[in-house]
Amino acid sequence: MTKEVTRPGSLRRLLAIAAVTALVVLAAVLVDRAVRNPPCRTGAAALAVVEQKVLPSMESLSAGEDYALEAGERETMGGSDYYPVAVSRVVPCRDGEAAKGVIEARVAPHLAGVAPYVYSYMGEVTVEGELYYEVKFGDAWGDGRSTFYVRARDSRPFILWEDGTVSAAFPEENEPLVLTVYVRTKDSRPFLRDGTSGQLVPYGE
Repeated sequence: MTKEVTRPGSLRRLLAIAAVTALVVLAAVLVDRAVRNPPCRTGAAALAVVEQKVLPSMESLSAGEDYALEAGERETMGGSDYYPVAVSRVVPCRDGEAAKGVIEARVAPHLAGVAPYVYSYMGEVTVEGELYYEVKFGDAWGDGRSTFYVRARDSRPFILWEDGTVSAAFPEENEPLVLTVYVRTKDSRPFLRDGTSGQLVPYGE
């Protein structure tokens, strides 16, 4: 009966092959993880994550229903950074008449004045790639007229400043919130806040 003996050189070669194989497998896992869950570095990237990973499976929004996404400032929770993304149900503004209705319903109640009010549609304006409807609003005597811009995609009223930027006429004004998604910056994974515990839990898991 012959006893097989493993030579030191063969053993080193086997260990080297095993080490290389382990490194290749580890690299493949890391590359796969990086491709599937890349870092989320901006609010715009967080919006894309919600559109791709959350909206397609959301039951609270019906197919084809209009929505708006808005990314907030980065927050730190539990040792990780997140971008909160608000998902809201919206009604688009289709034309000048609808824009006048928006000003009547969403701006006039905030401003003190004497009725009757006059709403004059002035035309379309594009600011930073977004379409707005310009509406002049004031009393019937032409005093104190103000100009507001209704964003076409979600019917929110804005003010246009001299430097060409816009800001919400009333920051508290918002469409009904559907939910807030928290996108983790280190791996672009979406989370929701548990209604009972208040903890963040991975979406869809």
